[in-house]
Amino acid sequence: MHGLRWSEAAAITASDIRDEFVFVSRTVNGPCKSKTSVRKIPYLGWFKPLPASYKPMQKCANRHGVTVHSFRRTYAYLLKTQGIHVTTAQKLLGHSDPMMTLRVYTSVLDSEIDDAGALLAKYLNRKIK
Repeated sequence: MHGLRWSEAAAITASDIRDEFVFVSRTVNGPCKSKTSVRKIPYLGWFKPLPASYKPMQKCANRHGVTVHSFRRTYAYLLKTQGIHVTTAQKLLGHSDPMMTLRVYTSVLDSEIDDAGALLAKYLNRKIK
C-alpha cells in the first residue's frame, strides 16, 4: 500500500509511523541502499509487521500469478493513473533517477492508448470547427 521494497517494509516498526508519514531509513539488511532510499511517504493507514522472510508472501502471491515486487509496481502504476508527476513518484519510490521510475514502473495499458487517441481526436475536432 506504500510502495516500499519488501526489505524496507519488513524493517518498518510502529515508531517509524508518525505525523501521518512513514519514515523509511533502513532495510532488514541494514541501512537503505542509497541516500534517495531514505525518505518519508504519506501513511495510508493500516500497519502490521511483515514476516522476517518474504518467502511466505511470495508463495501466496505466486498462486495469483504475481510476485512480491508486483505490489510495488502496482503502487507506482496507481501514482501514474492518479496524475502524480514522475519526479514525485521517483521520490516516493526511493529512486535516484526518474528514468528508472519511467522505465520499470510505468507500463502502459491498451486502454490508455485508446484514451489518448480519443483525447487527441476531441482536441482536433474542436480546432477544425
